[in-house]
Amino acid sequence: MYVDGSCQGNPCNAGFGGLLRDAMGTWIHGFYGDIGQTDITKEELLAILNGLKIAWERNLDNVLCVLDSMHALSIFNTFFHLPFICFICFFYADNFLFS
Repeated sequence: MYVDGSCQGNPCNAGFGGLLRDAMGTWIHGFYGDIGQTDITKEELLAILNGLKIAWERNLDNVLCVLDSMHALSIFNTFFHLPFICFICFFYADNFLFS
């Protein structure tokens, strides 16, 4: 799963997107969203959340999540901050790897 966000300024009107591929690189599903006025960190974390929801709904496991935000990764790995982090951590415990 590859996720990324787009934001100009901070706070900003933000959007996110991502895609899921299988182990061979074949496209499985793409997604995007417009989340309005927010900051870059929330936008990156929402990209992760939406990608994980899709992976969960499609019964995918052993998902590798690739993102370019060290700050979002740091927040995620320390299990604090935004309310939906707890929801993401549920997935992180068993079937997902972040880099």
